[in-house]
Amino acid sequence: MDGCAYTDVVVNAQTMSVCFSVIPNGGGYVMVWAGVSLHTKTDLVIIHGNLNAVRYPQEVMLPVAIPHLRAGGRGMVLIQDGAPAHTARATQALLQQQNVLLLLSLQSHPI
Repeated sequence: MDGCAYTDVVVNAQTMSVCFSVIPNGGGYVMVWAGVSLHTKTDLVIIHGNLNAVRYPQEVMLPVAIPHLRAGGRGMVLIQDGAPAHTARATQALLQQQNVLLLLSLQSHPI
């Protein structure tokens, strides 16, 4: 036994097996990220391990979120909560560099 409890999830129309760590008398966890707008949604991003300020731009913003915002056309606005990966200088610099409209008033408040 490898210490995992497996479950199947569907991502991009493909089924994949995801490992949840098994903790005696506890439970496993998985982090997922998705973007939604009035008429569209992104693919589900499964995050293995902790999502930090280095991984968030590389694994979520550049490959998924920013292309989704661009495809939505003018007026698409990114809304994030105050998670450390969202408020990190690297993330903020990337958003500014990519000219992403960000709703600042919600950054410090949970959604």
